[in-house]
Amino acid sequence: MQPTSSHPASATPGSSTPGTSGTSLDRLLGYQLRRASAVMMADLARELADLEMRPAEVTALLVIAETPGCSQTEVGQVLGIKRANMVPIVSRLMDRGLIDRERADGRSHALRVTETGAEVVADALARIERHEARFSSLFDTATLDALHAALPLIAASATIATAERRGAGSRITRKRSGLAPNRPRPCLLARPMRRNRWQHEPSARRWPRPAFPWWN
Repeated sequence: MQPTSSHPASATPGSSTPGTSGTSLDRLLGYQLRRASAVMMADLARELADLEMRPAEVTALLVIAETPGCSQTEVGQVLGIKRANMVPIVSRLMDRGLIDRERADGRSHALRVTETGAEVVADALARIERHEARFSSLFDTATLDALHAALPLIAASATIATAERRGAGSRITRKRSGLAPNRPRPCLLARPMRRNRWQHEPSARRWPRPAFPWWN
């Protein structure tokens, strides 16, 4: 397969788009990260185009190759992909004969790359290295090391924020239900059974009880 161009996309992470240079957006970290990510992902998609695979499929294949015997759920956790979205990715990799699976226990399957999958992994890694080298060359060693140290902090903050939202939601639910913060929710089976209509309706409005024994 012929290698793709050795140059990144026309817009680089440090370039500016006409009409937006010097605006207040340029000082926003999220805006700059989003623009840089869009440029890099577009370049990676072009690099992998000959493989007819999306970046998500390639990264899933790489994770399976590095951790043989892993489950579909574990791959999704590593890549931050929801379980429902992992199903079509794994199915496509299996349809192409790149991975196979065997039952690990009663509920999960162990995934492994096939010989064909191992060849694709080697090719994909070479393409990714070319892609990474094009953008790494834009920075000196100190700046590149600082980026590798700083960017994982942003990814880790998402996990912390998710845990805090879940904790806050639990506290709100307990407050609305009148439960103490650390008191477990009572079991539904422990609640008194509701009386039937023959016991709680006034006698003046009581319906005549059916005479059929299976209604008693």
